[in-house]
Amino acid sequence: MVRLAAEYGDFAGAVEYLLGRHPLIDTRDLDNDNDRRTKARQFVSMCIRLLEREDFAGHPREAELDAAMRDVARRAADVLNDPHHRGFQRIRETRDRRRFRDTIRRTRAERVEGLPPTGDPGADAAIERAELHDDFGPLDALIARDGSALLRARRHILRGSLTAAVDALTERTPAALATRGLLIARDDLDRGIALCRAGRRAGLTWWRRTTPADGPLARLLLMRALGSGDGLSEAVRLVRRVDDPVLRQEVLAARDALTGRGTPERRQEAWRRAAHAPGSPAALARLALAWAEWAAGTGVAEYAAEAYERLVTLAAQDATARQDAGARDRVLLAAQEYAEEAGYWLARCGRFREAVLALETGRAVALSSGADGSPGTITYPDVTAQTGDGAIVYLAAARAGGYALVVAATHDPQYVDLPDLDRATIAGLTTRAPAAVPPGPARDLTPAGPAPTGPMDETLRLLWDGGLRNLVWLSARGRVVTLIPIGLLNLLPLHAVGEHGPGDHHIGEFSAIRYAPNVRSLARSRAAAVRLRTADQTLLAVDAPGDPHHRLRHVARETAEVTARWPGRAATAVHDCTWAEFRATADRHTVWHLACHGDAEPDDIQASRLHFADRAVTLAELAATLRPDRRRLAVLSACHTNTVGSALPNEVVGLPSALLQIGFAGVIATGWAVDDLATMYAMTAFYHFWGTSDDEPALALHRARHWLRHATRADLTALVPGVLPPPSDNPYADPRFWAAFAYTGA
Repeated sequence: MVRLAAEYGDFAGAVEYLLGRHPLIDTRDLDNDNDRRTKARQFVSMCIRLLEREDFAGHPREAELDAAMRDVARRAADVLNDPHHRGFQRIRETRDRRRFRDTIRRTRAERVEGLPPTGDPGADAAIERAELHDDFGPLDALIARDGSALLRARRHILRGSLTAAVDALTERTPAALATRGLLIARDDLDRGIALCRAGRRAGLTWWRRTTPADGPLARLLLMRALGSGDGLSEAVRLVRRVDDPVLRQEVLAARDALTGRGTPERRQEAWRRAAHAPGSPAALARLALAWAEWAAGTGVAEYAAEAYERLVTLAAQDATARQDAGARDRVLLAAQEYAEEAGYWLARCGRFREAVLALETGRAVALSSGADGSPGTITYPDVTAQTGDGAIVYLAAARAGGYALVVAATHDPQYVDLPDLDRATIAGLTTRAPAAVPPGPARDLTPAGPAPTGPMDETLRLLWDGGLRNLVWLSARGRVVTLIPIGLLNLLPLHAVGEHGPGDHHIGEFSAIRYAPNVRSLARSRAAAVRLRTADQTLLAVDAPGDPHHRLRHVARETAEVTARWPGRAATAVHDCTWAEFRATADRHTVWHLACHGDAEPDDIQASRLHFADRAVTLAELAATLRPDRRRLAVLSACHTNTVGSALPNEVVGLPSALLQIGFAGVIATGWAVDDLATMYAMTAFYHFWGTSDDEPALALHRARHWLRHATRADLTALVPGVLPPPSDNPYADPRFWAAFAYTGA
């Protein structure tokens, strides 16, 4: 029933059935009672089947079903198996993608713009502090002291509870009426205008002709004028009295467009003056956003390029000024979209160097900030200086289309138009690529025959056909190519893009692909790499197979194989490694190989974990505990170690970036749940190629992926004797097995 309901989207009956069964799930003595154990497992599996679906997201009873699943999962934790844990991961990733897409697509229309001042400078300052820094302490203190309905409503608005804000606004003051009018106008524009007019009447006196309701009324009249043309003259009169430069420019631009007065050149100059006037970074960024939207609407590339370029600069300054990490991340999340738009419009103007710098400015402001906390300045020669061993390719998806900027030498970048890969298309593709190997015992299940074409194959083909084929054929070929993907493109395995089948082509046939968060990180990684020669390296290879219920059967053999093939000065293997053993030994080695379980937490990437023999260690603890030093490579041979934080994909916060920050030149990590046996073969092949050639690690990994994709049973047996390979002739041809491994750094 649940399976059919999930397939046909009939969720109500399935949810009712599962919630009805929840109280009946008996989890006592599960180790000895097979019937109870089976029912508990089936209940969790059925809940996963619904909760992992994109179209179930937002269902009225989603939270209730999730709580029921987690209750049973907690009580039956010891008898759940890998498919259940992979299901939990898929649920997290589904919610993660939905949250990011919802945020990235947020428009100004979804915000409550133009709220009037309260009339109390102290209250206005408290509201501003809550908005900019997520510090609600001063505002809460004022509400507790004064009990102001207007302040309670403003707090609800900041928290996104607009219905509660409307209910709280019972006062008849100008500010309260205007605030209520702005909120109600989202559903009823005429009623909202009427409330703002009432607020204006309440504030007018014979000696005062300006009221707190003037700005909100002008804003709503502008909305009406853009629809019917009525009310524009009144909005123009009101806006001349209002201290709101964004609203003033928007109203005057609408007047010019609707009446034919003025010229776009004059309006562009007015926007320019306003965006460069003195003011806080947050206020100027809001104005620049309105300017950019107006400029893009004109269709004049030069106007849009200038506006978005200014917006990217102001957004970076605004992020730096934010004191709270959450508030700063929200600004950075918006800044990544601005950077993509800026790069697009600058490239449309032929200003390709500025387009590259706009993308760099919008990339990882917090990750690459200087010692004073401000974003470091970067120049185009700084970018070209990192192209000595191959081209750097920026990949971005703007609203109007995707594009690439290829930096290969000191001349201007080459612009490659990718019109089919716009932001909406990329957002859709991120939902299609599966994030797990097909369920199987102990992560060892390999398809017995050729894998059927699935969502990942289709996603990789659509990216290839959408323009990446021409990019690598005509513009970005070479021994090594560094990709710097922007925004949602971070969530896709671009190093595996192509057509996957006999005689087909993919990106790896042309170049070894490595990733970099940005040019600053790449420069630091290369500096670390050149100081360390392979012959001077020492390897620490550790494994932690896990508990008997989820044991990784091949990690001990993997550790033995990689140490046997180590070409450096010394190699140390630690089986069943505890966190204390690793911490005591790690600083003495320049190459780390960790073969263990891994869990990603996209909602809180710093809580992602690597599982040692005695305990799990979070990303936050790992970064805080290990001493920064120059190191060559970290190989994270565990699931989900290349997952980035969903709230901010552009910052590329995850295990790879954390390890780059403590001095590693390069990191190998996995983008999803990997097969235990396939990983053992892949890592053995990687160290074989690295140890028997002059290849750098990125090239060795490239060769290992290619080998695993085409390896026959005979090839696998020859590489690792004594281990029974899967029965099919090319068991790991499916991208889910070989494409999970990605290289970040130099």
